[in-house]
Amino acid sequence: MTDNTEKKLRNLKPWQPGQSGNLKGRPKGARNKLSDDFVLALYDNFTKHGEEAIDTVRKDKPEVYLQIISKLLPRDIKLESTVTLKKIAHVIVDVLDQEDKETINLPGPMQDAGVKGGTHETE
Repeated sequence: MTDNTEKKLRNLKPWQPGQSGNLKGRPKGARNKLSDDFVLALYDNFTKHGEEAIDTVRKDKPEVYLQIISKLLPRDIKLESTVTLKKIAHVIVDVLDQEDKETINLPGPMQDAGVKGGTHETE
C-alpha cells in the first residue's frame, strides 16, 4: 500500500451495528412490490380459471394433484381416536370366528388389552 492510500484509510470508521451505507434506506414497499403484484395476478387468474385448472390436473396428472394436496396439508397432525386396542382385537376375533377352523394367536398387547386368552379356536 502506498503512503497516500494509508492516509485515506486511516480516517475511515467502520459502520456501527445496525447502520448501513444507504442513509436514506430502502424505499417503503420496494421489497414487497413484486410479490404483492404477483399474488394479485395469481388471485385474479385463479378466480377465473382455478376450478377448471384443478379439475384438469386431477384428471390428466393425478400424481401432481396429490402432491399439491400433500403440500397444503400440515406436516404434523394430531389424531385422537376412541378406538382402543381391545375393540380392534374383538373385531378381529369376531371376523375370524366366522371363518371355519381358524386358529388365532393373539399378540401380547392384545392379551394385555383384555381379549380372552392368547389363542382362540373356532369350531
